[in-house]
Amino acid sequence: MRSKIINPITIVGLLLSLATGFIFWRFQGPDYKLAVTNALLLFLIILVLNSVYQIVSEIRIQQDILTTGINKQHQITTELLSINNLLSKDDKIRSDLGKIAKALVKIHSADLHPIFQKRAQDNLDRFAYSLSKIASGEVAETIGNDWPLYAVVDEAHTSLKSISLVSTAWWLSEIGQRYIEKLDQAIIRGVKTSRIFIIKDNEDDEDLKNIASIMYDKGVHVMMVRESNLPKELHIGYIICDETLVQITEYDFNKYPKYHTFSCNPQTVLKAIEDFDKATRRTIDFVPLDN
Repeated sequence: MRSKIINPITIVGLLLSLATGFIFWRFQGPDYKLAVTNALLLFLIILVLNSVYQIVSEIRIQQDILTTGINKQHQITTELLSINNLLSKDDKIRSDLGKIAKALVKIHSADLHPIFQKRAQDNLDRFAYSLSKIASGEVAETIGNDWPLYAVVDEAHTSLKSISLVSTAWWLSEIGQRYIEKLDQAIIRGVKTSRIFIIKDNEDDEDLKNIASIMYDKGVHVMMVRESNLPKELHIGYIICDETLVQITEYDFNKYPKYHTFSCNPQTVLKAIEDFDKATRRTIDFVPLDN
């Protein structure tokens, strides 16, 4: 037990007992035996009460520890049941997690240099962090494969709203042309598509107009706005998918996409929708000259 016989309460009790004994001796006459007896009796009562208090405190501490342990065990059991339920339904996830577990066991049981174990832990930490961000509705992707570019367009069911800051050179590239094909496929699926092109002041980009014409012919609602007519805070490239997901794009100095952030956070999506509506009110509809 954590209780102690000598503690502040015991010392205070001893002093109180001595003071009581002195009072009895001072006012009850020379019979010191009665004074000593009363002092010892009071001290004994204080010791008993202190011991009872310490026992009750220890019991409460142990109850708190037990309750914490039970709650933690319940949380672990719930998580294990959730994982087991997931694994029983998805063979691919079960296989992948099995490979991860086997690799970790091998790494930590083998006589490998510590640098390999540290590298494995770093990868595991990044993997866990990435999954937790995805679970919270946020994910970021650098440009290194096609997935970030086409994922939102491929997954759209009802609508796509976007503001384009990419350069004309990007649209004319193989990746840009394939992106336009993806837009065409989305429109065929019935996805209502709107796109705002931000164009530089005092500049007529014939190649950009040709790109806009191609999109127009495919059924995209194309709008254009001069840079000076759009507040700086609205100069952001993004795509809103089905008004439930937004993909925000950062660009390099050539205005090529370099980084994508995906979010299904309701507040982030709502702000993107509101910003798109604000930008729309400053645009003009694009119509090819031959229409």
